[in-house]
Amino acid sequence: MSSCLTYGIDYPHSPVHCPACWADQQQARTLAALEEANTLKRQELALREDAGWVEPKPRAQPRPTYILPDTTPKQQRYGAKGGIQI
Repeated sequence: MSSCLTYGIDYPHSPVHCPACWADQQQARTLAALEEANTLKRQELALREDAGWVEPKPRAQPRPTYILPDTTPKQQRYGAKGGIQI
């Protein structure tokens, strides 16, 4: 759809309600994001050329410690779980 559905209506509308306006808005957002990415890449390349770019060293991650559940059989005391004493 290439034309706005609300052409000729005398009130403003939201791009959410018009597929053509929504596509235009999304295309503008994509273009702005790509321009920002290009600007950041240019800055990075300039810093790399001037030797001002420093690669961060990866931090050593501590090894995870696993604790196994206690599997020893437990002895039940009389009346510990409830019930009746006779």
